[in-house]
Amino acid sequence: MRRNVERWRAHAGVPVWAVVKADGYGWGAQRIVRLLDDLVEGFFVADADEAGALRDATQRPIALLAATSAEQIPELLDRGVRPNVATLDALSAADLWGRSHFQLPRIRVGIVPAAGWSGLLEDAIRPFARAAGESAVEIELWSHLTAPDLWESQRRHFAAALGCFREAGARIVGTDVAGTAVCAAEGPRNDSLVRIGIGLFGACGSGLGLECAVAIDAPVTDILRSDSVESAGYRGPERVNTPWLAVVRCGYSDGLPSRLAGTNGIVSIGMQYAVLARNDPERVGQTLRLLDSSSDLSRFLGNTGINPHEFIVGLRNTEAERT
Repeated sequence: MRRNVERWRAHAGVPVWAVVKADGYGWGAQRIVRLLDDLVEGFFVADADEAGALRDATQRPIALLAATSAEQIPELLDRGVRPNVATLDALSAADLWGRSHFQLPRIRVGIVPAAGWSGLLEDAIRPFARAAGESAVEIELWSHLTAPDLWESQRRHFAAALGCFREAGARIVGTDVAGTAVCAAEGPRNDSLVRIGIGLFGACGSGLGLECAVAIDAPVTDILRSDSVESAGYRGPERVNTPWLAVVRCGYSDGLPSRLAGTNGIVSIGMQYAVLARNDPERVGQTLRLLDSSSDLSRFLGNTGINPHEFIVGLRNTEAERT
């Protein structure tokens, strides 16, 4: 993960902030923060509760992705957390805090690109910008580019909003729209920072030299000649061209999605066991590594339709429940 951050930094050319929402995608936000604290500029979490759980783990800036209520603003600013402000009431609370503390608090203001993201809708941008221009705050204006087909229109929408804020005299001290996928494909363009989340684990960066940050080890429970069974799975005759089949103790109850069957030498996946195509016989009790740092996580998931976020969180949550 540390090596991945170094590669993102070299590729982006602007400060990298690590996204550690959902308890670090299930792998422990505090653990990841301690690991990366000297390499990143700051950390993004979802909401005030996640920020509270993380604040004592780092002196780096922490910023929120979800909208912040007016009531939460003073405590967050007291603790050096950058709130995501999406209402005039919350903006007013930040302004009052700044005037009472004789300093300009830094807040985040999002421009909504699609459903599911916090920030300002089209009709709220201009009145909010006017109020921001009269407020004692510094603003990082941000958005998130979603589907690649929408990136250009979302960029134009964001640029128009940025112009509106500047025209109103708001203090814009930074902008960012690029997450992992956008940074990998296009770089940060005019962004002052990039938000890297699933890219910390090695996803979406084919060609950047990223390494998969998780491993899957599965013990071999049985070895069969491929011509000794009629089927190697659940979907009718699934004969394979390799001479051997290895049955391993790893299935979708362990977080290995059944949709990976038919890829990466995995013939079929059941609840607790998977069948692998092998050219050489393995030994019962031997451990086979299905995924490790030499793997390209994006290629491993390939055209399965499995979101790398879902995959990484699913692996960890299954392990956490078992232990």
